Amino acid sequence: MLLSACLIVKNEAHVLPHCLRSLQGVADEIVVVDTGSTDDTSRIAESLGARVYQFEWTGDFAVARNESLRYARGEYVLVIDADEFLPKESGLRLRQALEKRRADAYTVDLVNYLGSVSRFVRSPGVRVVRVFRRGFSYIGSIHEQILHDVIAKGGQIEVLDVEIHHLGYLAEFVALKGKSDRNLEILNQALAIDPDNFFHITNLMAEYARIGDPKKVVELGERAYNLFQRGRVNQPHLVLRMYRMMIAAHGELGNYDRVEALANEAELSFPNIPDVPFVHALYMMQCGHWRKAIQLFERSREIGEIRSEIIDTIAGAGSYVAAAKLGELWLLEGDVELAREYFVQSLRENLRQEGTLFFLASLLPLNDPSVFEQLRALASHDPVCLAYLALAAAVWRVDCAWGLINEIEHTPVTAPIATKLRALGAVLGIPSAKDGLLDSTIEREIRWYEALFALERGDCGQAERRLHDQPERWEYLHAWLTSKQGLRIDPILDELLLARADQLLLAWLPRAEDRDLVLSRVLASPLREEVWKAAWLGERGWECDFLAVGAFRCRDIQASLDWLERGLTYEPTVRRAIVEIDLALCHKNIVHAQEVARQASRLFPESKLLERIAGSLGVSPRPMRSSDDLLGEGSGLNPHRAYQSSVNSMPLKVKIVKLHERGVECVEQIRALVDQGDIMGARTYIQYVQDIITFLRSNLDTSTEAGKAADAAYAYFYKMLVEWYLQPSKAVSEYKQMRDFWQSWADTWAKVQA
Repeated sequence: MLLSACLIVKNEAHVLPHCLRSLQGVADEIVVVDTGSTDDTSRIAESLGARVYQFEWTGDFAVARNESLRYARGEYVLVIDADEFLPKESGLRLRQALEKRRADAYTVDLVNYLGSVSRFVRSPGVRVVRVFRRGFSYIGSIHEQILHDVIAKGGQIEVLDVEIHHLGYLAEFVALKGKSDRNLEILNQALAIDPDNFFHITNLMAEYARIGDPKKVVELGERAYNLFQRGRVNQPHLVLRMYRMMIAAHGELGNYDRVEALANEAELSFPNIPDVPFVHALYMMQCGHWRKAIQLFERSREIGEIRSEIIDTIAGAGSYVAAAKLGELWLLEGDVELAREYFVQSLRENLRQEGTLFFLASLLPLNDPSVFEQLRALASHDPVCLAYLALAAAVWRVDCAWGLINEIEHTPVTAPIATKLRALGAVLGIPSAKDGLLDSTIEREIRWYEALFALERGDCGQAERRLHDQPERWEYLHAWLTSKQGLRIDPILDELLLARADQLLLAWLPRAEDRDLVLSRVLASPLREEVWKAAWLGERGWECDFLAVGAFRCRDIQASLDWLERGLTYEPTVRRAIVEIDLALCHKNIVHAQEVARQASRLFPESKLLERIAGSLGVSPRPMRSSDDLLGEGSGLNPHRAYQSSVNSMPLKVKIVKLHERGVECVEQIRALVDQGDIMGARTYIQYVQDIITFLRSNLDTSTEAGKAADAAYAYFYKMLVEWYLQPSKAVSEYKQMRDFWQSWADTWAKVQA
C-alpha cells in the first residue's frame, strides 16, 4: 500500500464529505481519529470508506496526530484536516511523485481561504511538510510539527508542486468551530510554562494576525525581536516568519517608517529570500508608494522562488504572485497594456489564480468568442477559476457568462458564487440563469440585487422594501445614503460592479475609507473610463490625476492645470505624465511635451504606453553639450559669471571643477525656485544639471574601479533629478543630499587640480 491519509476530527460533518471525496483515487486508505464528535462526523467518514477510531482529546494536537499515524498502513502518510481538500490536479501530481519514492518527506503548499464564504481570497501557499514515510512522529501541543523528527532522523526532504486547500480560516468556519479561542488558550498555556519559547510566540503572533489584532502582533513581535537580538534564537526560518508578521502588522497599523526599517533590516539577514521585499512591497502599495512597490516586487522576482524544504517561504513571492501584483500596479499607474502582460506572465507561471484570471479577463475583449474560449480553457482546470471567469464575464455583460454557471463544480466556495450569478441573471431576465430551482438563498440574493438596481434608479423606498427581511444589508446601504464617514466599500464592491451600479459607485468611492485598496478592481471594470467623473477630494496623488483628467476632458484647461500642479507634490505616475503631455500639446508646446515624455520614460522605462507616446512625439535623447557651452554665455543660466570670459582657455580639469561648482549653484537655484512655486523655472535648472552630469559621465574612464564608482554616483543623482523634474517638491527634502554631493565633488576635483 502506497499512501494512507490520516485525519483527526471533531464535529466536522459540514466539511468532511468534500475532504474525503477529494482523496478518492489518491489515498489507498483513509484513517480518521475522532476526538469526541457529537454530530454525524464518524458516520459520514465510515460511509465514505474511512476506518474510524475513537480517541479521548487530551488538549495536545501532537498526541492526537500520532494516534492517527499508529493506524496507518501505507508506505507514505498524507496528513490532512477535515476543513481541507486536495485539488484534483494536485492529487494526481502527489500520487505520481510518491510512486518514484525519492524522498522521506515532502513539502506541499497550504493555500488558506480568507474572508468569508461569500467573499473570499485565496492566499499564496505556505510551505509545510504534510507527506512523509511512516515512522516519523509529531511534537508540539499546537501547530504540531513533523519536520523536527524528519531532520533529527536524517530524512531527505523534497518540495512538491502540490497544493492543499484550507477553508478553516473563513469567517463562518472560525465562528462555528471557535478555533481562535481554542488556539489562543493552548498557546498562552504553553507560554506560561515556557515564556521564551520563540516558536510559541510566533505561533501566537500568527493567531492574533488571523483574528485581525495587529497591535497584539506588534506587542508579541517586540517580545520575539528582543529574544532574537539577545542571541536567544537559532532558528532562521522562525526569525524570517517573525519579520514577515511584524512588517505586516506595522503595515496594517500604518506605521510605514517601522515597516521600512524592519524590511531593510530583514533584507540584510535574508538577502536571498523573496518574502521580505514581497511583504514590504505589499505595504508600500497599500500606502500609495506605487513606484517603490514596483521596484520591490521586481526585486522579489529577481531573487526568484526558493524551493526550501525547511524555510516556509510564501509561494509565488518570487514569481507568479509578484507578477500579478506588478500587473495591478501598472493598472493603477495607467498602463493597461503592461498590466495585461504581467497578468499573462503570472498565469504562465501558475494557472491556479482566480484573482489574476479575473483581472486579465477584465482587460481583454471578452465579447470576442475566440478570446473567451481561450480564457475558458485556462480556467477549466479549477472550479474557482471558472467561477471567477464567469464573474468577470457577468460584470462586462458577456452572454457567455450565464452558460458557465452550470459548468462550475459545486464546492463550499464556488456555491456562493454560482448563487450570486443565478440571482443576478434572474434579475436581468436571463433565461439560462433560471435553470434549476430558485431556492430561498437565491431568492434572498435576487432581492438584494433588486434593491441595488432600485438605488441606482434613485428609488430608495423600493430598495428598502426589497430588503425588509435583510435589515443588516439595508442598514449598511443606508449608512452610505446618509453620508456617514469611515465606511468601507469593499464588502459590497463586487455586487455593485455586477449590478453595474455605476452612479452609486462614483458617488460613494470618494468617501470610501478603503478607496486605495479597491481602486485596482474598479479600474479592471467597465468603470475604468468613467473614474474621472467621481467627485474626488484631491486627497491622494491619484485623485488629483483623475481630477486633472476630468477637467481636461471637460475642456476646463485651467482647472486641469491646477490639479496637475497639485498632483506634482505627490509621487509621479504614468497617468499624470500623460495628462501633462496632453496639456502641453493643447498649448502647442511640443518641446515641453517631448521633455515630459523623455523624463517620464526614464523614470518608468518599462511603460509600454510612455514608450509609444514618446515614439509618436519623436522623442530622442537630449544632445550632449560641450563643457564650453555649459560654462559659457550660451547657457544663460549661471548666476555667477565671474569666470565665463575665460572658459575657452581653461584646462579640462579646471572646467570639471567649475562644472561641479555650477552644479552647486544650480541646485541652490532649484530649491529657491521650488520654494517660490516657479516649477517651470526649477525644471530648466534641473535639465541643466542633468546636462552637466551627461557631460561628466562621458569623460569618465569606466574601465577603472574609481571610474565605475564615479559613474554610479552620477547615475544615482541623475535619476534623482528625473524625480525632481516630475515631482519638484522632492527638491526640498533631498536638497541637502544633492548640494552636498556637488560641493564635495567640487572640493575633491579642486584638490586633484592643485
